[in-house]
Amino acid sequence: MNTLPVTRRRRSEPAAGAQRRGGERRMRHGKNRVRRIIGWDAGPGLTTDLTVRALSRALTARPGCDLRTLLHHSDRGCQYTSHAFRRELASRGITQSMSRAGNCCDNAAMESFRATLKAECFAHHIPATRAQARARIFDYSETFYNPVRKHSALGYLSPVNFEQSLLNN
Repeated sequence: MNTLPVTRRRRSEPAAGAQRRGGERRMRHGKNRVRRIIGWDAGPGLTTDLTVRALSRALTARPGCDLRTLLHHSDRGCQYTSHAFRRELASRGITQSMSRAGNCCDNAAMESFRATLKAECFAHHIPATRAQARARIFDYSETFYNPVRKHSALGYLSPVNFEQSLLNN
């Protein structure tokens, strides 16, 4: 069985690839994190296939992106730690980063999105079918969250507008 090496960093060390030199664009950490949802999928369980499909959708949404500058950050769920998903990231040259055990703050931006999705999209109506839930998530992400919803962390811009402002600078 092939396994990928896992390296740990000391807390004082920056994440691998967090800063690039020589004219390459700085990775989107901290204040430059766009918060735009670019790849997602939904299914009946937490499977590796589900995460690979979401990753493929995200990469399709970003054609021409230098994958070596990407950092895939997640919690330590079994779908992210599976050999197949880790091989998929490695084959594309994407760096994987996981939150430390027991530290939910490492994945705070995604945890915040999930809480917002539940509160704004599903608080008053639970869809009867998975297809209805998928349609609702798509509608929320693509017609409201990304283009319209303002974030205080983005200077009260939507993720789409914030990303445009980064690209224009």
